[in-house]
Amino acid sequence: GLDPKSGAESFRPPPEVEAYFAELDRVGRATAVTTEWWQRLLREDCRHGGGWVRDWPVHAKHPEVTEGYVHRDIAPLHYVMGRLSPMYIERAFSKDFKRATWAVYFGPYCSNGDQQIGVGNGGAISAVLDLVTANLATLHVRGKT
Repeated sequence: GLDPKSGAESFRPPPEVEAYFAELDRVGRATAVTTEWWQRLLREDCRHGGGWVRDWPVHAKHPEVTEGYVHRDIAPLHYVMGRLSPMYIERAFSKDFKRATWAVYFGPYCSNGDQQIGVGNGGAISAVLDLVTANLATLHVRGKT
């Protein structure tokens, strides 16, 4: 059986499930690339000398380290940003650690629809807002929680 005290590798999903989420990420990335407001933020504010940083720190104690952050990999068991997250997320934060902007692609199981895709479910939206708030607060205090 699965030991809940062991590492994330004990809970790796089957290849078919990983393929499903890889496709969700592919569609999410493609959507982010064509989303004008997100691309404008990346182009105008996240370039060198801008007031924002693209991606997200690997750890709040070291906000300068953003290389290596990979959605689904850094926190594989986390509901919102882990392996089985029903959404794809790209993020940016202000260099003063007071603001964050996230581009979130909600997959089909974040829907309020019953037989068709509907608007984003309140639970999915609140889960994202909860994580944005927690991440930004932790980053603002540099991981001193």
